Amino acid sequence: MSLLRDLQYSIRLLRKTPVHTATTLFVMVLGLSLYLASYTFAKVRDDKPMPFPDGERFVVLKTIAPLTGFDEWRGSNLDLYTFERLRSSSDNYSVLAAVQLSLATVSDDRSYARQFRAATLSVDFLAATQVSPMLGRIFTQQDAAVEADNVAIISYTLWQDYYAADPDIIGRISSINGQLHNIIGVMPQGFTFPIREHLLLPLRLGNALQPNQGGRASLAGILRPGVTLQAAQVELLTLVDQLVEEFPESYTPKEVLVAPYAQAIGSGINGPQNAGFMMLSFAYLVLALTVVNLSTLLFMRSTSRKQELAVRATMGAGGFELAKQVLLESALLCLTGMVLSLALSRVLVNMMFGSAAGRSFWETTELDLQTVLVALAVTTVIWLNAGLIVAYRAWKTAPGNLLSDSNKGSGSGGKGTASKVIVGVEVVLSCFLLFITGAMIVLLTRTAVTDPGTNTADTAFAKFNLSHLGTSDLSRQLVFVDDLIREVGELPGINAAAVTSAPPARSGRYGTYQLEQYLGTERNEELPDQSTIWVTNNYFAAIGVDLMEGRGFDSSDTSSSAKVVIITDEFARQLCPQESPLGKTINTKV
Repeated sequence: MSLLRDLQYSIRLLRKTPVHTATTLFVMVLGLSLYLASYTFAKVRDDKPMPFPDGERFVVLKTIAPLTGFDEWRGSNLDLYTFERLRSSSDNYSVLAAVQLSLATVSDDRSYARQFRAATLSVDFLAATQVSPMLGRIFTQQDAAVEADNVAIISYTLWQDYYAADPDIIGRISSINGQLHNIIGVMPQGFTFPIREHLLLPLRLGNALQPNQGGRASLAGILRPGVTLQAAQVELLTLVDQLVEEFPESYTPKEVLVAPYAQAIGSGINGPQNAGFMMLSFAYLVLALTVVNLSTLLFMRSTSRKQELAVRATMGAGGFELAKQVLLESALLCLTGMVLSLALSRVLVNMMFGSAAGRSFWETTELDLQTVLVALAVTTVIWLNAGLIVAYRAWKTAPGNLLSDSNKGSGSGGKGTASKVIVGVEVVLSCFLLFITGAMIVLLTRTAVTDPGTNTADTAFAKFNLSHLGTSDLSRQLVFVDDLIREVGELPGINAAAVTSAPPARSGRYGTYQLEQYLGTERNEELPDQSTIWVTNNYFAAIGVDLMEGRGFDSSDTSSSAKVVIITDEFARQLCPQESPLGKTINTKV
């Protein structure tokens, strides 16, 4: 019988059993597509090189929040003094850059203002990508001079959406955060950097930066050839420890990490427990259950054809022909399921990442050759696992014995033992899968229903960056904040307005605390690191929170008055478990 006739015969058999065929395809497509989607998700978020020259040496330098284990790279975790110290002393980087991420308001037309993701960054970091702008030029060292004119580079999307693809965009003067900027370049379509920023500004540093002055930044760099991540990390940790020793009032010990750029930006979590790793681990379990289920379905389908195979054997069909017929039917199912799984996995990956605007440009979700090969390998395992045993028995068993086995029915010992083993494995995997799924549901539910302690339904938040005011004068910054609160509070529908360094339920900067009355005694122990935020006087009134005891901040609390803090009830119990913390003095390092 020719291969074409065998294929036609297998298709007819599948059409005669639509329930079995549909069930098998459903199980395979669901399980394999979930695995492929998770595999692609993890691969995109892996430590792959950036799509630039020397892309494998692009790294980020970040600190780790002591309580949560989350990285603080996007939160501008180091000050510019630390950046300058590292840049002047390190030989490990061909480029070391500081990056400040924020939202910037573009108001080229006073009647039409919009906010865009913006990055103020070292000019040589953008040049290191070697990506040429579509229009205009990129930054030069002259643009980083303090006395230079304000310039900006915009993304293709910003140029299209806000400026309506103005062909004369180069040289156009636009208002960005209230200051006039000359637009000098438009980056190519799809290019957003350092993460998903559409507006780039040059970082300008003063000549005499002091500890904790000049603002904070996220650090990134390009390692020199031969420099390892471990060597760069040890160097950064050594510098952080030196700063703590030299300026104990300004710096606290930090856990640091130097990680590949794409992996660190994508994961957002320290160590291997990132989203991609967790999803891939979960998908491995789903894949194992899928393989077992499919193997069961296809194995039972193959064994149900024993009588037919026995009849064909007695009529002269050879062992090879019988084995080929058994494997061909399952191959058709598996290949069809693989094609459908690849299509569905593409949809699932897009759902995981959201729209293209919600991911970095290097996080491509196209199905590449590696993903197709993985799908083919998994499909082959399923196919062989399901049909190889029956095919081998059909090939090697004599026709008389094969016909005799087919008359024994489903109670044969070999088939019964195999069925029991398969069912047992299915039960174990299913129970484990249910346990993991339940744990994930509980975790996600608790995360989703976290109570921030305020009425968030009537609360709106907007972000701004004081570094874009063009001044480091604290008094001028405070005047801006006061004016902002007053103007926002006077808007229709606004009952109260306040400013904070972090909204409710979000962590701030971590620091260490000591109770002053125990300094020099046996109880001179640092309490666990605490998250610290800065707020304006009316913050608690604006979010509708009443203090349990004591008073809130007021106009008497200024930069020249005695320093005061408000602490949480949980921290109060740690600080003074047997008495009220009111009036106590603590030493802080934040």
